[in-house]
Amino acid sequence: MMKYVFAGIGSISLLIAVVVGANTLERPKLARVENANDAMIVYKSPTCGCCALWIDHVEDNEFHTEAREVSDLNMIKREKGIAARYQSCHTAVHPSGLVFEGHVPAEAMKRLIENPINESIGLAVPGMPVGSPGMEYENRVDPYEIKLLLKDGSSRTYAYVDRGGIRY
Repeated sequence: MMKYVFAGIGSISLLIAVVVGANTLERPKLARVENANDAMIVYKSPTCGCCALWIDHVEDNEFHTEAREVSDLNMIKREKGIAARYQSCHTAVHPSGLVFEGHVPAEAMKRLIENPINESIGLAVPGMPVGSPGMEYENRVDPYEIKLLLKDGSSRTYAYVDRGGIRY
């Protein structure tokens, strides 16, 4: 009888160790949001095809999005503090409050979300550079900068992108 009690205690102890151990493992940080209420809102024009391609890019990189077609994108950009010199064809607002203007690569977005910079409101890729996510054309990649948008309305270079990839 005692051997069954010890076997039962041993099984329960093993189960507790597995559960506790699993809960103490460090889980990787992910940019992915887990429910629809935490979707990244993408404000875009109803007629822009490259915006849809950019949305595909970020969803392929584990972001959940909700596209909203609006007639006055400039109003959204002004409300979010994006100066005209940094603007592009769409504006995304992450649940964290960070904004992503234009064809920002998902890798750079994840990096800023996981390592936020206090004085920043987000990232921008001004204009629509060929080779940026959603603006692919053959094998062409025009070099461009990813701008870190600051709360005071200024910016600084966050990363450079060229045929070799992103350099921080």
